[in-house]
Amino acid sequence: MNVHICGDQLGSLRNVWKVSYFLFITKIYTFNFLILCYFFYSRLTLFGYHQTLCKHMADAGIVKFQLTYNKFRLAWHSFVQLLDIHYDDGFMCPVCGTSPKVVICDGTALSFRRELMPSLMEQSGNEEESRAIGSSFQERMFVKTARGRQLLQAFLSDGLSPPDMEELRRNVPSSLEAVLSNPFPEYLKPFLEILAKKSPICGLLHPSRKLHDFITDICNGEGVSDSVEKMQYLQHQIPALFEVMKHTDGHCVPEYLRPLLRDLLVVAERPFAGKVQVSNHLSSETGGMDDLSFFPALPCVRDRGKYVADGKRNAGGKVCKKSSGGHPSLLPGLFLLHCEHGINYGFEVMVRHESPNTPFTVLRKRFQNVPDCVIYDNSCNLHSYCLNRDPSLFRNTWFLVDRLHWKNHKGCSVGYKLSAYPQYDHINSQVVEQCNASLKKLKGQLSYMAPSNFMRQAKLFIWNRNRIAVNKMLQA
Repeated sequence: MNVHICGDQLGSLRNVWKVSYFLFITKIYTFNFLILCYFFYSRLTLFGYHQTLCKHMADAGIVKFQLTYNKFRLAWHSFVQLLDIHYDDGFMCPVCGTSPKVVICDGTALSFRRELMPSLMEQSGNEEESRAIGSSFQERMFVKTARGRQLLQAFLSDGLSPPDMEELRRNVPSSLEAVLSNPFPEYLKPFLEILAKKSPICGLLHPSRKLHDFITDICNGEGVSDSVEKMQYLQHQIPALFEVMKHTDGHCVPEYLRPLLRDLLVVAERPFAGKVQVSNHLSSETGGMDDLSFFPALPCVRDRGKYVADGKRNAGGKVCKKSSGGHPSLLPGLFLLHCEHGINYGFEVMVRHESPNTPFTVLRKRFQNVPDCVIYDNSCNLHSYCLNRDPSLFRNTWFLVDRLHWKNHKGCSVGYKLSAYPQYDHINSQVVEQCNASLKKLKGQLSYMAPSNFMRQAKLFIWNRNRIAVNKMLQA
């Protein structure tokens, strides 16, 4: 039986088909936008949403709704790929621009299956190339020996027997010996306790030309506490010495303390003396990590570099220990970088447990001029790690421990204590922790995605958080 369709009927059928196709596409995009809302604001997984959608359809009497989960999942991933989002602008603070002066960083346990990685990729480069030499642990310490630091801490806490006191004198510099050999006020103890810590002196006195001149002037007898400007500068630069000057009679640094301050300044500047910056070469090799890193506003400007300290275990002596748990089948997680206004600048998948190497690599590779201040829960060890490798690059960078984690840093100098510096009181040091908390809702659906889908979903979610944060900034 032959069916003949005239031209008008054919045109009508085409119109019906177009309308039906349009309605179908509109429905699919409506579903996907609904999923987008669930993705941003709920903990519902794709599978959970698919089950909910099928239940709604069944309740509505649509018994022939046969959208399998695999097709649904592929439709969602395709939809995300088609979104016209300018990520380059979405991962940059409108205030800080491409060179944030203060960064806050940390890791979070959100990642994908280890088995989906072809291999745990090593740093690329020629193994025969020369390795740079940084500063040594010894040249950064004021009291060189562990025994000397132990005796100094005991002396300041409970006092020492005459033999131990004699041993202490042999283990400390003469300027400190002179202070300890005579009665000194109780308010000086907290300052002296810093010297018993296993922390670099340049974490207490942050070297600069202005600080050098300031210490030199006050050690030559210039007044301090009679000048609001000088006291404010001292509070912002060396809060521990500011506390001493608050209780000191007179306007000048006590004479018995001046030789000690001069020696501390020499030790603080020593790690940078004669050090040249490591090569700024940028190779074309990436070690396969490009697909697992996303910093659109911070493109690579130099290689990580190779260092003598890389081949040494615990080079420089760790101050604190940061424990890292791990999932048996997932990679360790993401490392995130934020500016002081809470805007995320990007993230990187960690293929090994979080260590100071992770932030060091990001800072060295992606900042032409490294930030003035790095806030991190493991800043004490990160500082030593940077000094062991490229002290010249990080000479003007302060490393501070965020407020939440400072209580765990029992053995650190208060020079790393963020809350000790009033100029940083306005900074919310928990922005990364807050981002981590919001990312937890994605674990159920992202942890078992392919790497490309994982990166795409993580970008989308963090971009949306940035968009909300920027809108709040602009409305304030």
